[in-house]
Amino acid sequence: MLHLYNSCYAYPYAMFDPSSADYIVVGDKHAILGTGVENSFYYNNVVIHQCYARFKTYEDFINSNLLLPAFSNKQKFIIYCDNETLVKLFTAKLKSHIQFFDNNLYFELCKLFGIRLKIKSKLIDSSNKQIINNLGETFIELNSVPDVDKFPIDPYWIWENAEIEWKVANRNCGVPNNHINILNDLVNRYVYSFFGDARESYLSRKSDGWAVDTNNQQFRTVVCMKELYMEMRKELALFTDPLILQFFETGVTEELLNNPKFLLMLSSDKIDIWLFRWLMKLPQSKITQLGLIA
Repeated sequence: MLHLYNSCYAYPYAMFDPSSADYIVVGDKHAILGTGVENSFYYNNVVIHQCYARFKTYEDFINSNLLLPAFSNKQKFIIYCDNETLVKLFTAKLKSHIQFFDNNLYFELCKLFGIRLKIKSKLIDSSNKQIINNLGETFIELNSVPDVDKFPIDPYWIWENAEIEWKVANRNCGVPNNHINILNDLVNRYVYSFFGDARESYLSRKSDGWAVDTNNQQFRTVVCMKELYMEMRKELALFTDPLILQFFETGVTEELLNNPKFLLMLSSDKIDIWLFRWLMKLPQSKITQLGLIA
């Protein structure tokens, strides 16, 4: 659904699942959603996570002392909310990242998010299918900007905790080669996610070599990811191999960003691929004009 910051997400009520993560409830069902779940036979034999708070309105939550802790969570944390609150969270997030807010831009991104929801509804095999589809229609049909401000959080915190799509799109964020550093880290982490499979494949036939090098046991201690990958690719055939090789050999970021295979590396649900592609299609002059905070 709507990824906010770090491991914090906003979900509509229809996706309520107390076995998924710790949560709070905001909106018209704040007093009843999730109450008594620990006594429900439906959730027998599963871990029921904690409800940290309940807020009647979006404004109550935004003005509470739980806003920043919720957004700062490194473990998955969910804000279950009514449709009005979800729209306001979506709006406030855009306003927090776009310094020179533009209404036409807002409605474009609302439609983009609405289409994502409608497509997601087709993948849901439950009675919630129509609810999620209707929520998508709500975003698509928005014709006025909700009267909410950006999140009451230090802009530097927003900049530090922005997702990859904002950081990569904003080439003029004041940090030299920032997008290159981010892409390099993204590629390295994508490659290293296959390390376990490669090591198992390697050790099934051989007793020593790079696969048992202590430096390779943790991502942060790898001496040279390129050298590790050149050995790893002998054991695994990745679909993105030509793209990864090109990046390691040339470091050319534009070709990487414009290659559809790059999306295969963005598997994390923390990354809004739709928004990422939309931002990457904007000319740099428009990015500068919007004054993105990332």
